Amino acid sequence: MPTAQNYSSLFNSELDYLRNLEESQFNNDSFYIRDILLYSWLLYERDGLVRKSELAKYVSPSGEGTIDALMRCFFQIRQVVCVEGATYRFSTEALEAIPQAFNTPPYKLLEPVPYWGDDITGKRLIQYFCGMDRPETPLVQLANNAFRNMLQNFQCEQRGNLLRFTRGKSSFYVYIYVTDGAFRLADADRVGADLLALGALSTNAPVLVCTANTDNNEANDRLRDFPLIYGAWSIELVSLFHYMHGLVGEFDQQRVSQNFLRIFPQDQRSFFSAHHAAQRVREGL
Repeated sequence: MPTAQNYSSLFNSELDYLRNLEESQFNNDSFYIRDILLYSWLLYERDGLVRKSELAKYVSPSGEGTIDALMRCFFQIRQVVCVEGATYRFSTEALEAIPQAFNTPPYKLLEPVPYWGDDITGKRLIQYFCGMDRPETPLVQLANNAFRNMLQNFQCEQRGNLLRFTRGKSSFYVYIYVTDGAFRLADADRVGADLLALGALSTNAPVLVCTANTDNNEANDRLRDFPLIYGAWSIELVSLFHYMHGLVGEFDQQRVSQNFLRIFPQDQRSFFSAHHAAQRVREGL
C-alpha cells in the first residue's frame, strides 16, 4: 500500500506539470485531476465522504462521466481511491497527502493569503468563491481591501461586484462572481451582461473576473467572447497574491504596483495563469 509520502510525490508531480504548462496549452481538461484532488479534499473535510454528485457539482456538473472515468483510470489504479456506487472512497494516506501537496508554493492553501487578512487562508477563499462557505464581510469588499493593500497609489471605485482600480491614465477592473459549485455557461452569460450594464466593456480596460473553476471549455470560451475579459479561477487568484507578495519582498511595492497591469497578456486570452502573470511583472522590474 502506498504511503502518504508516495501520494505526496504523485500529487506534487501533477501540480508541477500544470505549473509549467504554456498559457497556450491551458484548457479546462488540463486541470481535471487538480480539481478532483482539491474538491475531494474540501468535500471530505466538510461531509466526511466524497459523493459523486457533489464532486461533479464543484468540478464539472456537465462532465460527471469524465470525472468517473478519471477516477477509474488515474486514481483507482494508483490505489488513491476506490470507486463505489455513489461515493469515491479515498485511502487515509491519500487524504493526508492532498492538503500537503496544496500547501506548497504557489498555492499555500493552508496559509493566509497575502494582503487578505490573517484569517483568510487560500482554502477558505476558494470555499467562498464556489459557495461552500460565506464570509462575514462581503467578498467584493475583501477583494477591494486586498488589492488596495497590495498596490500603491491606485484609486478604487466600486459598483456592485465590480471594482475599478485607476492609477494615472492606467486602469483595470476586478469583478467578483460567486457560484454554487463550478462556473457554468449560464454564469458566463450573466457576467457578460452585468459587465456590459456596468460599462466595463466600453473603456478598453482589462477585466479580471474572479470566480470558481469553470464547468467546461465552453464556459471559459464564452467569457473570451467578451473583449478584454480574463477569467481567473479562485486557486489562480490565491497564487497570484502569493507571487506578488514574493515580488514585493524581492523588489519593492512601488515598482510592483507600477508594473502590475503586465499581468494581462496582450497577445492572447486563454485561462488566466498566475505563474505567467507573475513572470510578466518580473520582466518589467
